Parts: sequence; C-alpha cells; structure tokens
Amino acid sequence: MDITKLLDDYIAQEEKKREGRVSSGKWKPSMFGACFRRQWWSKHQEKETNPVDDRTKRVFLAGHKFHEFVQDLIPQKQCEILIETDDIKGYADIVTDDYVIDIKSQHSKAFWFMEKNCTDIIKEKLSNWLQVGWYAIQLKKERCKLVFISKDDLCIKEFDVATEKLKDLVEKEISTLLSLKELPKAKPRLYPIRKKEIFNDVEVYVETGKFNECRYCAFKDKCKEVERGN
Repeated sequence: MDITKLLDDYIAQEEKKREGRVSSGKWKPSMFGACFRRQWWSKHQEKETNPVDDRTKRVFLAGHKFHEFVQDLIPQKQCEILIETDDIKGYADIVTDDYVIDIKSQHSKAFWFMEKNCTDIIKEKLSNWLQVGWYAIQLKKERCKLVFISKDDLCIKEFDVATEKLKDLVEKEISTLLSLKELPKAKPRLYPIRKKEIFNDVEVYVETGKFNECRYCAFKDKCKEVERGN
C-alpha cells in the first residue's frame, strides 16, 4: 500500500469534481495583498504556467483539514459564509454576532518566527487582514480576528483588531483593484525577505525591501515572458 499515492489520488479526485465549474470572474478576497498582476490574471482566469506540485497540494489539504477541525466546533450556520458584491466574491471562515474570524494554519517554523519577531501584526499579516477586514466591513461587524494554528504542535495564537482600524487599508486595496483597466505592472508584495543582523548583541531580522512572492506564483513563467527585455 502506497500512502502517498492514496493521498495524491484523493486530491486528484477532489480536483476532478471541481472541473467544469465556472469562475465568478470577480476579485478574490483571499488574494488581497498579493501582486496586482497576479490578482488580475487570477480574476481573468488566465491559464497557470506554474501550477503547484503534489507536495504543495498535500500542504493545502492539511490546511483545509485544520479549517474543518476548528469549524466543526462552531455552529455550521456561522461557517463558510458567502459574501459577494458586483466585483468581489469570497467566503468568510466564521461569522459571529460581533466578529469575522479567519483561520490560518502554518508550519511551526513560521508560527514561532511570527511569535518571536512580529512587532506589528497588521503589517506582518496585511494580506490576511485585508481579507477578513473586507468581510467584516461588508457584514458591518465591529471586530476581526485572525487565528493562527501551528500544524506541527497545535499551538494557537489569536489576534483581535477593530474593523475600523482596517478600513483605510481595505479601501485602498479595493480602489486600486477596481481602477485597473489593463494588465498592471508586476510588483511582488507578499513574503518579505529578511536578513539577520546583530544590534547591541541582539539578533534581529531586518526587511530588505524584496519579496519572495514570485517564487510561489502560479504565473511565474508567464510573467517572466511579459517582462522579457524590460
């Protein structure tokens, strides 16, 4: 019995079930904060030149199972709430009377790096806050919460922010997206690259101004072709 093959076959079967589904052709809150060119191609259903590999698919499956684990503890009428406008469509993980809550699973290295080095959680996890903030604004909820789960050791960290604090950031993201009339310039914004430095005998990580988003982009080769010669 090949367990890896069993998992990969299961994932393939789930993907096949989704074949033929027609995309909404709308902006996706789950991609807010990403490169605008990447968001444009995703919205316009451009063919991916760099689809994720089998290992990454298993990582996504594990994250989905953690979502299910938490959501199974919540009344189902409060989970996976569709939120849609003329231009944007997404699903909020959990919605309560006062909150919109988003669940994010991470491997332990990323979790503990965040725990140790994060001094500004909004800046550090801006894309996540843009997503949950947009949901909260649409639903007129007063607060947003991100729940991070370390997949390796099940440690959990919750961050609670007033929706009002996110409004300007969300509005800026949306206004930029809605103003796009043609393919925008490539500008990676996710996964900042940091370098380790020592200040006063203390080890710190300093942002370099560069980002790793291109490394994980499903349109990497296509984007390189567009940028060739520039």
